[in-house]
Amino acid sequence: MGLSVVSAFSSVWEFRHRIGPFFFGSVVLLALAVAILFTVPIKGIRLLARRLVAFILDFVLFGLTTIGVAWLLFETRLTRPSALTSMALVWSWIWLFVLLDWRFAGTPGKKIMGLRLKGRAGESPSFLGCVARNLLTFVVPLSIAGYILSVLTFSKRTQSVEWTLAVSLLSLVPLSIAFSGGQSLPDLLLRLNVVPKRSHEGQFPASLNRRKWLFLVLASLLLGVTYGFMPGMGDIASDAKQPLFPGHQSRATEAEAGVAATLWPRVIAGVQDPEESLQDLHVYSTFGDLPTRPSKGDLQGAETCQASFKRSYLTIRLQLAPGAPTMIAYSVFANMVSSLNHFVGRPAFLVLEVSRRRSLGAFDIEVPEDYTLCLTGSNASPENNVVAASSSIRVEGSFNALAWLFLGDLGKYSYVEKCPIYPW
Repeated sequence: MGLSVVSAFSSVWEFRHRIGPFFFGSVVLLALAVAILFTVPIKGIRLLARRLVAFILDFVLFGLTTIGVAWLLFETRLTRPSALTSMALVWSWIWLFVLLDWRFAGTPGKKIMGLRLKGRAGESPSFLGCVARNLLTFVVPLSIAGYILSVLTFSKRTQSVEWTLAVSLLSLVPLSIAFSGGQSLPDLLLRLNVVPKRSHEGQFPASLNRRKWLFLVLASLLLGVTYGFMPGMGDIASDAKQPLFPGHQSRATEAEAGVAATLWPRVIAGVQDPEESLQDLHVYSTFGDLPTRPSKGDLQGAETCQASFKRSYLTIRLQLAPGAPTMIAYSVFANMVSSLNHFVGRPAFLVLEVSRRRSLGAFDIEVPEDYTLCLTGSNASPENNVVAASSSIRVEGSFNALAWLFLGDLGKYSYVEKCPIYPW
């Protein structure tokens, strides 16, 4: 018996050591999950799961459609990314939800999951009811949470409090589906139901009494506190904003800033309207492995640089403006490669990163392309060979940006996203 207890404690301690700073947050979430299982109706949990899957399907479907349409418009120059364009995209999503709920009693995600929106007596939802439902479900909580997170602070504790409040607010609506027995707070307020298509009246009763309200508020606050004060969350958020490669350290000194200033006129040579197409150019001293190892076909060309490689190299990162067409990227890359003839200190590896960003309202897409070059030859006859290349896609979102777009605060969105307010 004693050995079993010691073994159990040893396993828990090993688990805590492996998870590190996330251990206590994991314990709290586990306690919350157990409390939900023994407090809320099983029907409410099942409906919550189906509705979450339906929302994910809608988000993916609307997101892919938005990317296709917006990318085509941007590439053909019929319009360009701007704060007004992003606001139109965000509100088009909301009105699309409204129209689908009103005319078809559900979005494509709900239809796939076998769900239907209807009134308490089984009638079709009204247009005003659908408008109010989507405003209360998406616009109001996201706007309030976004403006909470917009409060500027340099204190980590204050940032944790902001995230606690924002996450607690955002979790109220989805958690209310489980605690009420299947319906969200907006649904209960507007006397609407999201239920399986073949369900009969009264099969999924939903209500929030005082006890359920208490558990709902406590569960939302618990989620908020767990997220806001969990050690390491701030570090993860800051790491996600790093422009370089995961697991690498970068440093930009005055010397690197001088190199960037020298390169800038060479990079923009021949580029039409560089102020509208290019955002900034940075040079970093990067420590760590290369972002991409030279491929088998380029090993011979990279042997000279590999022999002298000491896990440090320069990274030149160029950020294209949200409205920059594809041809600009090719022109700029050619300028960057030709400008490398003026680099000294050969042989050496150098990484060029050309990053393109598209602001699509509900989210942003950034497509960085990394090119590893081996600089050989001499100052009199330099040789620059691309020995490896890779590309990736990063999808980013911001509650702050959504709040600004929902409420028409285009100036702040334009400043943060570095895009014009109007598309003309």
